[in-house]
Amino acid sequence: MKKKALPSPLGGFRRILVEDFEYRPGPAGTLEKVLCYVGRDLVSGKTTKVWGPGTEDPGPLGPEDLLVAYQAGAECRARETLGWSAPKNILCLHAEYSRLVAGRTEAIYKSRGLADALKVFGIRHKFETTKSMWQGRACDPRPLTDDEQVGMLSYCAADVDATVDLFLKMNCRWATELEMRQALFRGYFVQMNDQVEQAGIPIDAATWTTISGRRLELREWFIRDLGFADLFDGEKFRRKKFEDFVASFAGNRWPRTQAAGVLRSDEETLEQMAEIYPEAGRYLELHRTLSTLKSSRFEIDPDGRSRCYVHPFKTLTGRNAPPASRFIFSASKWMRAIVRP
Repeated sequence: MKKKALPSPLGGFRRILVEDFEYRPGPAGTLEKVLCYVGRDLVSGKTTKVWGPGTEDPGPLGPEDLLVAYQAGAECRARETLGWSAPKNILCLHAEYSRLVAGRTEAIYKSRGLADALKVFGIRHKFETTKSMWQGRACDPRPLTDDEQVGMLSYCAADVDATVDLFLKMNCRWATELEMRQALFRGYFVQMNDQVEQAGIPIDAATWTTISGRRLELREWFIRDLGFADLFDGEKFRRKKFEDFVASFAGNRWPRTQAAGVLRSDEETLEQMAEIYPEAGRYLELHRTLSTLKSSRFEIDPDGRSRCYVHPFKTLTGRNAPPASRFIFSASKWMRAIVRP
């Protein structure tokens, strides 16, 4: 059976729905309360605004409809929470913007929120000066006054307006069927990625509590066991000893900082050199372990699972970039022993 061609991004979809929810986050990857919803169909021009949405979907999405959102994973989660229809075709503008600016080192491309993308494309948000205030108010458990409800719904509508403007600025990037298919595949990945984040990773909480309570002892043990006792004086890193260690296998073939000319010891450099020198790989494992023991913000929810935002498409090559201090598979390999099957 011949596969049906996807409709073009501008004319073939029955509906192109740009939407946004405002909600209060809950524990363990849930949404405590969905506050409001705004959706605009770019084909019919109809705008739907709902305060305190319930289980009745105002416009169920079908296989010929396209959902457009900036953080599409969040919208999918809100839809699932309310029991609304799951989108079959998703265009996540965050994923598309991340792909567009990947590899750019200028400061303006460092952050990738909606406000950042709008700034790059020269789009003004109607609530630009009060956006953070409304975001904070949505997370505040206090009941909203009547005036605040009107303001929150207006803020949500402004997010939709800005997302529409961004979509219209970017839609030339999905001019062919192949480009559209690729964009929809990225949108599907965002949807599934959110499912994984919600599920979380089961953790042996008792063992992690023991580890957390004996960090200093474990730090000293790892330093000795991996053979790097000379590189440390208590908690102080002995840079001269590190230079001697590097010179023993790499000679002068190790990157240095431009400013001070000292050997680089950051994780990115260690990862690169570990591909060349096994000794660097051994030290990289210690570096990750000490970082985990020192600064881990590793959290376990009441249901015994660990969750965090994994920053999809953040790396140069478009991979996820979860924080090592909160994502167990980005931390030292030995920590995977506390993952429960």
